[in-house]
Amino acid sequence: MPQYHILADAWCVQAWTDTKPYCGAGRESTFRRREPYHQALCAAIRDLESSVRSSGALRAIWTTVERRKNDPDPPERLPDTENLLIWEVGSALKALSVTDLLRFERQIGAVPPPPHVLGFEARHHLRYEAVRQPLASTNNTVLAQCDPVVCELNDLKKVWRVWRLLKQNVVRTPNAGNWRPGDQFNVQIELSGPKKVNLADWEMVKAVVDGFIASLHYYAGDQLDQVSDRIQNRLGGQASQWRDLLLLQTNAVLGAWRVPHLKPKGKHLAWSPCDHLLMRCEFIQKRSTDGGWSIAGRLIRQRSAAT
Repeated sequence: MPQYHILADAWCVQAWTDTKPYCGAGRESTFRRREPYHQALCAAIRDLESSVRSSGALRAIWTTVERRKNDPDPPERLPDTENLLIWEVGSALKALSVTDLLRFERQIGAVPPPPHVLGFEARHHLRYEAVRQPLASTNNTVLAQCDPVVCELNDLKKVWRVWRLLKQNVVRTPNAGNWRPGDQFNVQIELSGPKKVNLADWEMVKAVVDGFIASLHYYAGDQLDQVSDRIQNRLGGQASQWRDLLLLQTNAVLGAWRVPHLKPKGKHLAWSPCDHLLMRCEFIQKRSTDGGWSIAGRLIRQRSAAT
């Protein structure tokens, strides 16, 4: 159980912890979510409901001290940004009304100072804030983009449907060559629809983030036939068409990856792209003019920490 300190008011929740504040998805995760830290954090986030409803926007930031090779949590073992900030507290975020803008990000550096001396070394800091003023634009160097694609609202909660929609339509930009394997990146998603939905719905965030990033890979693995067959079972069509789409390299800015792959028992697919490199993600929601739903996305080069 982490040592922690939580500071909250009507507009902002902050939490300092000595270990990574992540329950995970293992067998012990259910027990961990009953611990005082997780219960207190979720309760504080729910109390933001009135402020988020009036502003329509939520920003979440996870700051963690710079990793060292001998750390118990080296960089490759840190949770994905969307998993820690959104999925981990999904039950609390579903109670909010984030209708215009959701931005979540991971920052590597000094943890913001706590309000008083703590009895432990704070190595992680979380901040959930109802945004009262428009956030500065994050539009930097765009590496790949997908213009609005017509979809159904239900598509946005199924990773394989998001992958299909975006893989067939995403294109690399002339700046795509600026990205190198291992480089961190940002993502921007724009949704349009006839009504406003909660952008902080963890099921939608997880499916859209994983589906978009997966669409920027081409398949590299030894399960291509099995994977193609299982996608056919989900989406119909011919296994050969999904095989061709998996192998498509022209828009695969993020290169080769073993995504999707069979889960251990071999019945289902795991969609695990290189989202451990995701530093910032932004969901923007607008009203559609035609009464339908659409999704668009951008892959953006992560600027250096100095900027």
